[in-house]
Amino acid sequence: MTPPHGTDVSQGMEHSHTGSHGDDHDHGHSHSHTTATREREPMTAQVSAKLVQETISRCRALGLRRTTALEDLLKALLESPRPMTLGELAESKLLKNRCDRATVFRLLVRLEKQGILRRLGLHDRSAYYTVNLPDGHHDYLICTECGAIEQLDIACPVEQLEAQIARDSGFRKLYHELEFFGVCPKCS
Repeated sequence: MTPPHGTDVSQGMEHSHTGSHGDDHDHGHSHSHTTATREREPMTAQVSAKLVQETISRCRALGLRRTTALEDLLKALLESPRPMTLGELAESKLLKNRCDRATVFRLLVRLEKQGILRRLGLHDRSAYYTVNLPDGHHDYLICTECGAIEQLDIACPVEQLEAQIARDSGFRKLYHELEFFGVCPKCS
């Protein structure tokens, strides 16, 4: 699978993350640990609207139809201070009364396959989804006990290595994903 945004040596560095880590089911588990997920700063309505429109434009360029469900799903993910599960998205105020869980699931799978979304998590736990932004780069810590996800706020240690590999190998649109797995302080 080719990511929609990656390192193009002729145009400089740009990062995106795509990938799948197991099945795409929520498994119906209770997720009281979701509050343990580290949250980012909430974005303003103006910034959110702009990102939603830019992301919809990327979807359209990939041949996806613009639907209310698609817009609401992207808005929910972009406005969330952290990645969200299928269950959280289906029950969100934007989607709960507008489309069913199966529709949300189909959209998530389609958007992940196209590289618009990144799927995070462990194989045997619910997946979390986040929007891949062309100019954004996020790495995560994931607890192997409770599944809590925390975004790392550090300079990515792989960016320089990625640039060197791109220069040395001639590969274009090079990208990487970093997910560190371990046991969080609450589970230790």
